[in-house]
Amino acid sequence: MIEINLLPDKPKEPKAKSPAELLLPSIPVLPIFAAFLALLMLAYFIVGSAVISKKVALARYGNTWDKMSEARKAVEPVRDKLSRIHARNKLIDSLAGNRILWSEKLDRISADLADGIWLRHLMIGGMKPAGGRRTLKLTGSAVNIDGKGASLVSGFIKSLSSDNLFIDDFPEVKLGPVSKRMVKYTEIMDFEILCYFKE
Repeated sequence: MIEINLLPDKPKEPKAKSPAELLLPSIPVLPIFAAFLALLMLAYFIVGSAVISKKVALARYGNTWDKMSEARKAVEPVRDKLSRIHARNKLIDSLAGNRILWSEKLDRISADLADGIWLRHLMIGGMKPAGGRRTLKLTGSAVNIDGKGASLVSGFIKSLSSDNLFIDDFPEVKLGPVSKRMVKYTEIMDFEILCYFKE
């Protein structure tokens, strides 16, 4: 008798895979390495171009600094002159703040001068080291005929000290250094008078 098997053949059981085949999918190593290498080269190019641009900027700033230092050397004398002018202006402002009428003071000095005395120089001194007071320094000369030069200078100081229009701003008048010299046959006495500003 003929048997006909109409049932399909038994399916083949799949082969059991090893654990390594189950865990590791196939990874294309060469394209990943090529991409990593390309990224590394791109980063190197970016960092290199940044370094080059910084060097160029640094060189440009160095040239600018050199030019600025030359300009600064040219400006320093002007700045020093301006600071001296500023210091003078501060002194003028302080004098103007005291409201001294200099024309009146000079007129009183001229009126108190005796014959045989002349003034060569008037100077406003800064802070005097001893006592720290400002002074008006009068530098002058007197003819010392028959030894009267000292009495002429002393009389001039007494006239200034008793002149109410002068001592309201200069309450103290003192004789400074005195020296003698000869001009041909005449003895000349050089003197300084210090007039102290009112504080």
